[in-house]
Amino acid sequence: MSQSYGLECGVRQGGMSSPILFNLYINDLIVALSGTRIGCHIDGVSINNISYADDMVLLSASICGIKKLVAICEEYAERHELKYNASKSELMVFEVKGKTEVNFPEVKLNGTVLRRKVFASITELFTNGNIVELFNFFN
Repeated sequence: MSQSYGLECGVRQGGMSSPILFNLYINDLIVALSGTRIGCHIDGVSINNISYADDMVLLSASICGIKKLVAICEEYAERHELKYNASKSELMVFEVKGKTEVNFPEVKLNGTVLRRKVFASITELFTNGNIVELFNFFN
């Protein structure tokens, strides 16, 4: 076996092996998140993260749960010398039966308060141009 050596840059964007290598690198974070049993429970299955390439969505039915999931991501990033871009992150809140918390607690990522967007329901996300607005926001 050859001697190990350090890398100073990530994988090449658009490279054929890049998604596979990134998935191997980030897999421990996904395992840590999934092991918490925090999330949205659908038919007995807890779902708390959806990941594609270097994008991730965290899901929770409570603000406390989201804060715990974000903390796990921050700890992972610190251990692996990663940085999240809080300016490209947003907290999406869906009302429950017309009720929204007036004093909704802040959620921070790397000490930065995440912007919050409130939706009356998940269907509102796909109407009134919201999906286009979100697509433009993240690109």
